[in-house]
Amino acid sequence: MIRKPWPIILISFVFFLIPFFNILINFLIFRTDYTFYDYIYSLLVVPTNYLALFDMVVPSLIAGFAVYSVKKWSYPVFLVCMAWLTYQMLSTFSPHIRFSLLLLTIILPMIINILYVSYILLPNVRAAYFDPRLRWWETKPRYIFSTEMSIEENGKLTAAQITNISEGGIFAIVSVPVEPNTVVNLKFVILENPIELKAKIVYRKPDGASHGLQFFEMNRNQKLLMKKTIAKLAKENYEAVRPVPVWTEDFINWFSTLVKTGKGFVPEIPNIHGMPPKNKL
Repeated sequence: MIRKPWPIILISFVFFLIPFFNILINFLIFRTDYTFYDYIYSLLVVPTNYLALFDMVVPSLIAGFAVYSVKKWSYPVFLVCMAWLTYQMLSTFSPHIRFSLLLLTIILPMIINILYVSYILLPNVRAAYFDPRLRWWETKPRYIFSTEMSIEENGKLTAAQITNISEGGIFAIVSVPVEPNTVVNLKFVILENPIELKAKIVYRKPDGASHGLQFFEMNRNQKLLMKKTIAKLAKENYEAVRPVPVWTEDFINWFSTLVKTGKGFVPEIPNIHGMPPKNKL
């Protein structure tokens, strides 16, 4: 699981397309002697049409952006947009409207909106919006890079071997176990650049040797140095720990799994017990 869940991406994409369909459907349903060009022109120029244009375009775009962002604020923003769209649809209801028009302008959009809201409210979907540790797709890219490193704790030096590195931390094999949450000083050389950083031991595997270290209290220059270093590793084609597949291949695999097994429609929540902080290592 490297990318954001495909259902979330697809729902966002649909929301971004809705304004175009709204404009087109409204033109076809309420068609007069105007050409489509005149219709668009009137929406953009005539002040009395501004509210209608806003209702057709803005709430859907905001809802799509909120869904795609997968942040804590996304939830209330999305629900407000859905409430606004529902209110606008119900306000256009008329008992004298013919059924085909009622179906296209109110009933079907209402059903679709209910399905959207129901999906976003599913526990496994909702969890990713409120717990950043579950957003696996935001993890910084890590590259396999082996080099020696020294760890200094209270004046005591411990030898270690880096196995992979990212902008925010490293994974290393340490000769003497170091307790989690311990703050240490690191010294190592990468791509001929000597680097000295503070780090915190954020987790240690049961073997006692494998440690995850998160860089700690980095200043601006240190952050810039690590960013350039990781970019250089990527440019020189160092192997990624979790390579990102081509999006077309990833989508085909997801869709194939969904069709064959039914899995993938709802994201699976990873076990976060003992995981390092998201986006750090």
